[in-house]
Amino acid sequence: MADSFDAINVVYGWLKAGRVKAYKDKAPVSETSDMFAVIVCPVEVNFQVLTSVPININIYHKKNENGMISRSEMKTVKDKVNQLIKSGTLPNYLFDLSQRQSYIDTTYSDRYDIMVNRYDITVTAD
Repeated sequence: MADSFDAINVVYGWLKAGRVKAYKDKAPVSETSDMFAVIVCPVEVNFQVLTSVPININIYHKKNENGMISRSEMKTVKDKVNQLIKSGTLPNYLFDLSQRQSYIDTTYSDRYDIMVNRYDITVTAD
């Protein structure tokens, strides 16, 4: 079994390997890219060994000047992230992954719309 740090590190590695700009836990205040992802563990489970770890992959997409959401671009990125996660591997580890929910938050940031994707991931050392 692994803890939340391991799960975040594994998912981060998968996204980076797929050339998705990603951060662990929080993006820098100075971030201005059109799109990036932040991987977080939404509950306080640090330093615990768990059978399943909840992971959020928050996809930040810069707001359009007209205020509309770029739904097609967000869906494209979400599909890419899902594909990377479902095909992700790491030597000496086994994974079980299920998606619990996905929603768009347009109120959190003045600069970005955020697509929140919540997964449960079980990381087991082989």
